[in-house]
Amino acid sequence: MKHLFFTFFFLFIVGGYSQNEYKNVQVNYKLYYDTEMPRIINAVLYASKDKAIYQTLYSTYKTWDEKEKLREEKRKKENENQNNSLSITRTRLSKSNPEDDPYIIVDNAAKEMFFYDNILYNRFLVQDIYHRFKWNITGETKDIAGFLCTKATTNYRGRVWTAWFAPDIPIPFGPWKLHGLPGLILESTREHQHLYHKSRKNQLRKIDYFK
Repeated sequence: MKHLFFTFFFLFIVGGYSQNEYKNVQVNYKLYYDTEMPRIINAVLYASKDKAIYQTLYSTYKTWDEKEKLREEKRKKENENQNNSLSITRTRLSKSNPEDDPYIIVDNAAKEMFFYDNILYNRFLVQDIYHRFKWNITGETKDIAGFLCTKATTNYRGRVWTAWFAPDIPIPFGPWKLHGLPGLILESTREHQHLYHKSRKNQLRKIDYFK
């Protein structure tokens, strides 16, 4: 069974900071989707101790791999051989406008969660249910880009998530909607349903984004 990869390894790390200095951070992610429609998408997280904004940058969507191209050509030929007056094929949109890229807002202080998305060419801001993740923090550790990370697991809406977080960066957020751990999530995976997230080299830096 194929899985979907979200990989978050660091491209660049700002080192030499104490825990107190990691108040606001920006982390750039690469999402590797290993499914029947493989693709690579960038994402970015802006986070403080109380609030996070996570944006999936579909405007950076890269082309499908060669296998998918062959499958698409086969579908087109099959449609051409049909005698139907209307032929419908699946296709991929070209690069979109970055302003149309969806994002998720998680506010721990207000206990609120929103997502902003483009649906049928219309922009919607939707309030989601704020979820308190119940994490099982294990004793398993590993090094990710110079940070000692601890493994934790949780179940969210029937899906099992595994996260590796860095206690030395006391920001309780990570990619997507994940939050609630005592450290920044540098790697996460979602099991089953063709989804697997794993950290790849990303960029972590201090910012003055949140006031």
